[in-house]
Amino acid sequence: FFFLLQTLCTFVSYFDPFDASLKYVLDAFENDLKMRKAEHTLKCNIFYELIQLACDPSRSMDAVLEPSCTSIRPMDYHLCWHLWFTLRILRFKHPSESAEHALHIRYAEQLCQMELYHLAAIVLMHISDSLSRSDALIELGDRIADKADEETYIKLSTIARLPDYIIARSRYMRAKLEDDEAKMCLYALQGGMLDEAHSIFFEKVAPNMIIS
Repeated sequence: FFFLLQTLCTFVSYFDPFDASLKYVLDAFENDLKMRKAEHTLKCNIFYELIQLACDPSRSMDAVLEPSCTSIRPMDYHLCWHLWFTLRILRFKHPSESAEHALHIRYAEQLCQMELYHLAAIVLMHISDSLSRSDALIELGDRIADKADEETYIKLSTIARLPDYIIARSRYMRAKLEDDEAKMCLYALQGGMLDEAHSIFFEKVAPNMIIS
């Protein structure tokens, strides 16, 4: 990476005309590498991709958002997601909706594997489509139900600001795994699962209350 940047820096410093645009110099640099059959050095180079993006803000961000753009950790979305976040603030052209959605999902999955569930929720809350965002957050809650403790839910509520109904749905799944019908009914109500709450109450909770 750094050798390429040093080479580019030298190329820019001695390029003639000296007042040429950086975009023009980059094109000349690429052509020079092709002549030397060294264009492969441009592949998987996040720094060069960012320089190109700076030269042409209308350029798609999709390439920058793939871990394969850097050979350091090909499956690590940490850098890609934070680059997306930074470039969005700087008002660069957004990537395709599908690429952006995939980035959020994959980085959230990576955070879940590290048991950073509240951070995964924060990432998923950046999904632009409201329905997809809600579905992804509910799925997250369902997935972590067997692992989440009270501290996890507190972080989801206070740090990630996850809506109460999604947390309630996750608690419902936990209660279901524990076969706690009273809690299932309570959390189904809090989660807006009214039909489910009605069914649980009349079929399981109420009869047990009468018997007891």
